[in-house]
Amino acid sequence: MAVTLISGPAEISYTRNPINIKVQLEADLEYTDVYALCTIYSSLTDIVAILYARPDDDYHAEFDISSVLDSINNFSIPDISVTHEKITDFVKSYWCSIQQYDDGSIHLAPLNVGLTGDTITLFSIKGGLSQEKISTDIFSLFTTRKMFLTWLTESKVIEAQKHYLYYLHQNGDENLLAKVKVYYSDGTECAETTLYDFGTVSKYNLLKIACGFDQQSIGNIEPTKTAIYYKVWLETKGSSSKSPVLRAGNYTFTLSNDYVPFSVYITNANSLGGFDFIVMKGNITSGITPDSKEFEQINSSGHNISSFNHTIEKNRKAATGYISKNRLDILSDIFLTKERYEILNSVLIKIHISNKSKLEYNEIDNLFGMILEYRRSYVNKNFTPDVIS
Repeated sequence: MAVTLISGPAEISYTRNPINIKVQLEADLEYTDVYALCTIYSSLTDIVAILYARPDDDYHAEFDISSVLDSINNFSIPDISVTHEKITDFVKSYWCSIQQYDDGSIHLAPLNVGLTGDTITLFSIKGGLSQEKISTDIFSLFTTRKMFLTWLTESKVIEAQKHYLYYLHQNGDENLLAKVKVYYSDGTECAETTLYDFGTVSKYNLLKIACGFDQQSIGNIEPTKTAIYYKVWLETKGSSSKSPVLRAGNYTFTLSNDYVPFSVYITNANSLGGFDFIVMKGNITSGITPDSKEFEQINSSGHNISSFNHTIEKNRKAATGYISKNRLDILSDIFLTKERYEILNSVLIKIHISNKSKLEYNEIDNLFGMILEYRRSYVNKNFTPDVIS
């Protein structure tokens, strides 16, 4: 007999959710000290952590490896200066070796979970539902055509706004194209146009797709017409013998240049492992609260130097306007992550949310609003150079 697997992780798991491995140890009453160790690997040989578990009365041992995997995964923070990206290491591979010990001695051969020969078969992704949420049905989106890593399927935008969509590829190697179609005020539509050719995309590659109206010169497709909205999607590259296959979409952008007179662009990591982009109305609401710290030390040249950090915080308010309850619930992800930013002049500025409030319009229309009070988190650093004359 040996250690046997009772239940293990799915091929790909979210690190914010429980990820459990349950095994059956071999029972032998001769031993008084029986336990199991689970060694977690991020590659064929690199050890991330070793977990310990005692068996229950039925000699079952269980390990929750979610927190370990969460430590080796990262969100793909948007790089505003890059329009399109293919990220090959966004999803992390791992495998586990489980060994039974009896009275401190290794008992029989280890059980390998997620390793077939030299091939690692288990993967993890940053994200997952917070503990207070009880439904995981939303993750069925990963098996549908709405495979962009965003909760939403449509958005209002202004023409000058940058916008990005994320797509996690879950098929074998394929040539993928991001495409767009624009719909005009005269009732016509343009022909399908390629935004970007990603070339060959492998399984679990993450694609970042830039799809702002001016950002991608979408208005130049038919410049004499007035665009009302446009759709973006991802499909395989067709050929004379093979028709294209839709892989993600359609995401609809409705153009509106008057709904955000004081536009505030907010982006935050969401539970699906990607980022959501929110356009809100906002303004500065209070004064400056400075915080200064000064330090003195001797530099390598023997001179006395001083340095200080001076932080200035201005509280800001941003409002969503009246939106659906579904969209409001989706935006709650902004409170569940530390990866939240204001986009200003194509730069990501990290923000700290100090307060929030929810506004209900009326039950008939089921419209709601949310106000965020936040401040930018940045530090101005001043110092005396190391070498002075």
